[in-house]
Amino acid sequence: MLSRNYWLASLAVLITACPDTSSRALSNEVQRHVVVISIDGFAAYLVDDPKVPLPTIRRLAQEGCLVEGGMTVSDPSVTWPNHTTLVTGMKPGRHGVLANGVLVRGGIGVPVKIDSHRDQSDLVKVPTVVDVAHAAGLRTAEVNWPCTRNSKSFDDQFPDVPNALDYTTPRL
Repeated sequence: MLSRNYWLASLAVLITACPDTSSRALSNEVQRHVVVISIDGFAAYLVDDPKVPLPTIRRLAQEGCLVEGGMTVSDPSVTWPNHTTLVTGMKPGRHGVLANGVLVRGGIGVPVKIDSHRDQSDLVKVPTVVDVAHAAGLRTAEVNWPCTRNSKSFDDQFPDVPNALDYTTPRL
């Protein structure tokens, strides 16, 4: 299980692969789904703490899989860079997401601002696992995942951005 002393700014709690046994299965092959649940700012050791009420997360982890041994936080240790590291496997210096938006310099003596009103193509400089899955013909979806606004790789999405409903796919 997860190390009790391992703190994370962003923890991917579990990845599950579950067969679809519904009547909607398109063939005799078992369809598999991958669901990534990330709890932003969650200390990894709390998954093992019996005093923390996480029955559904623990059940999903038992039925699927849990990241063993914790994860290493990215630098900078904020939401968007860490979540982008999870889906690219690369550090922020490589994938390009250095803040919860794009850093905008205002000139000498003017504080830097963070512009979070940006599309995935403005933020992420390398392919994500979702980009690869979608290109391979797999269906993809996300709910409240950062750096995904106007992504071409999601069939359904509700992105983690200001005015999220403006960028949510109609079917969702």
